[in-house]
Parts: sequence; C-alpha cells; structure tokens
Amino acid sequence: MFDFWKQEYEGTIKGKYTTSLPAHGTKVLIIRAVDSLPQILSTSRHITSAVSLQDVHWNQEEQRLKGSSTVVKGDPYSLFLWVPPELKMTKAKANTEVLFSRQEENGLVEVKFSGDLPEAETLLEWEIFFTPAGKAK
Repeated sequence: MFDFWKQEYEGTIKGKYTTSLPAHGTKVLIIRAVDSLPQILSTSRHITSAVSLQDVHWNQEEQRLKGSSTVVKGDPYSLFLWVPPELKMTKAKANTEVLFSRQEENGLVEVKFSGDLPEAETLLEWEIFFTPAGKAK
C-alpha cells in the first residue's frame, strides 16, 4: 500500500486497514496485490498512478523494468516501485537526466527524472536495472 500524498510505502496489509484523518484531511492510498517482480506503485504525475504510464514490461533475463511515460515538459517526474527483498536496484537510465534514485529497506524504490526531455521527444523513456540482493554492487 502506498500513500500518494506522503509518497511513502505503508507496507503490506492483510484483512482490515484503519487510519485516522485530521479535520478536512485527505488520504489517497494506492493498493496493489503483492507480486514476485518489481512493480510500479505510483508516479508523481497523477493520483490514479497510471495515467502517465504508456508501456511497462519486465525482462526476466536482463532483470530490467523498462517503460515510457507521458510527462509535463520541465516538471520532474518520479516512479515509485515496490521491489521484492530478493532484488536490489543497480541503476536507472532514461532519455533525460536521472536526478536521483533510492531504495529503502521496506522495498520502496523511487527514481526521479528531470522533466527536460530532448527537443523532439514527447515521451520519457526509462529503464531500471536490478540484481539479486546478495550480488548488489
């Protein structure tokens, strides 16, 4: 479960979930079934967490998640993923600058890209590479 507004991974839940909100507060939770592969939880672009994703696929042989996203030119864009404990992210590449990437102990990975696409490009093309956790460099 991912909290969109806080951009935090809330962990996995089974059964009932309870939360509290301050007066006039909101919470947008993105809930996905747990998978054995890296999976996108959300993007920074929209609360539906999928509106900007155009093409996403996993290459098992290369241990790579590859995709494309529509972005607002000039606006930085983040992907938030959950990664199973058996894998560690090793690098991210794109057709724009990768501003930073981080992987937390709880499985959350964030990769943030510059919104400055090359002149003729309309899509952010990205790749995120993984390796088995015991072999991470």
